[in-house]
Amino acid sequence: MINKTALWVGRFQPPHLGHFDGARQIQESGIEKLLIGIGSAQEKNTLKNPFTFEERKQMLNLGLQKVLSIDYEIVPLPDMPTDEQWTSYIYSLFPGEKEGVWEDKKIGSRYSFGIVFTGNPWVQECFKNYTNVASLNENRKSLSASTLRDKIGRYEDISEDTYPEIIDYIYNVNGQKRLEQLLPKPKNPELACDAIIEYQHGIVLIERKNQPYGLALPGGFIDYGESAEDAVVREAMEETSLKFTIENQLKFYSDPDGDPRRHIATVAFYGQGQGNLVAQDDALNVRVVDPFNLDHLNFAFPRHKQIIQDYLIRKQ
Repeated sequence: MINKTALWVGRFQPPHLGHFDGARQIQESGIEKLLIGIGSAQEKNTLKNPFTFEERKQMLNLGLQKVLSIDYEIVPLPDMPTDEQWTSYIYSLFPGEKEGVWEDKKIGSRYSFGIVFTGNPWVQECFKNYTNVASLNENRKSLSASTLRDKIGRYEDISEDTYPEIIDYIYNVNGQKRLEQLLPKPKNPELACDAIIEYQHGIVLIERKNQPYGLALPGGFIDYGESAEDAVVREAMEETSLKFTIENQLKFYSDPDGDPRRHIATVAFYGQGQGNLVAQDDALNVRVVDPFNLDHLNFAFPRHKQIIQDYLIRKQ
């Protein structure tokens, strides 16, 4: 009888869309049950393994319920002193049943999976002498868990890397703050710019699409080789669709605690906005607010409220 149970091994630190593409491929191969082993299950709170086994299991469940209609089971796979011990331990987790069992006389045991799926060359090497091993097509070659961890720790947009439910889960378990603390610290502060755009008897604020959530001045990071003036005009256009004409530079803000993500210094400008106000890029929404009435607003960056207050003093 052909065994239609598969084993899929990975660390899933954290799960991304490439992993879920792989799950689809496994299901489309005709597998009827999927055994999922989460490697390095005992590891947590390190740069390579920031999330616990239970956190990774929860994130996998959030994504797999979107892509799988077959039965699956998720189990922890702790690291072992040797490759042979690790492989034998996995076989012992899934003993064979009366029917549909893949039997391999080389190891003198029976186990209930007939094929191993993995994208890890080391895992392939561990199983190749005992069990059929299959690689998954890399439909999303630009995705990697290490790159994703770096983006999470730097509070960058990961909406194209994994599912929204997983992003929310990472935020709810303080995954961003955890990774921010684990990432190597840059030698110098990063440099950003912010725009106070005067428009229709008020100023423009964006509602952030990415964390930290809340309202913010249009702005962003200054690219290498780009002036602060060019950067703030570019960011204003990218986020609000407005042509920003700078009137003057307001102030340079370099407080190490001024941004909840990390040490980011920013230079603020004020001026006029022309055109049709439309949210784009990192902006989920845009609005025009009264700069004299800020107390009811939820700012993603408390520094931005101070920038607006400094702007009002300058404009008196």
